[in-house]
Amino acid sequence: MSTIDNHFGHRESDGVVVDLFWDRGDTEDEFRVEVEDTRLGTGFVLHPLTGSEAIEAYHHPFAA
Repeated sequence: MSTIDNHFGHRESDGVVVDLFWDRGDTEDEFRVEVEDTRLGTGFVLHPLTGSEAIEAYHHPFAA
């Protein structure tokens, strides 16, 4: 479940929306990068294993 508390980044460029989420768990953290192309109505979700990978995916130049 996405909440404002775990939403750590949002950016938009040329109809592509990228959001970064960090769900803090009791034993481990989970990261998620959601990508949506509003022009085409398509999207996908990435589940990086580490915070570093999540940030890299969020800032990837081909993501938007």
